Amino acid sequence: MKNKTLFSIRLSAVDKSFEMWIPDELSIAEATQLAVGILQEQESRQFKADRTTTLYLKENGAELDVNKLVGEYGFVDGTQLVLI
Repeated sequence: MKNKTLFSIRLSAVDKSFEMWIPDELSIAEATQLAVGILQEQESRQFKADRTTTLYLKENGAELDVNKLVGEYGFVDGTQLVLI
């Protein structure tokens, strides 16, 4: 069993995608906060998150359940998400 999954996270606010490894044992809420922290550091002038910022599947726009663990979704490396 692997411990991390590689995601491609699209940040629509700046029209860029970023790749990051996210531990499977994190909840989606924690993964969102991790992604927000990293992306705000890289795009601080163009991206401001708020408490409604969350992750969605790029392929179908489904919002991820903040209470589920990343590993519960069965994501594969390269899964594409959108941070809105």
